Amino acid sequence: MKIDLNRDDLINLAKSISPHPSVMDDERIMKQGSFKGSYGDRWEWKYHAFHDLTEEEIWSFYQICKASWE
Repeated sequence: MKIDLNRDDLINLAKSISPHPSVMDDERIMKQGSFKGSYGDRWEWKYHAFHDLTEEEIWSFYQICKASWE
């Protein structure tokens, strides 16, 4: 399957997956979001996460988070 994504679609795709706890301490990941332990133990991406990155870098974040759960 081949899908064309625009930049906003790619950002939404990356934000749709949370990093596994094993990669949450990665400096690149922490720069884009944080773990909210007092609000139901969940990861929260910053509102403007990924907006300063290239499309390749955004895709890389998605791949890191996806692979961290495998």
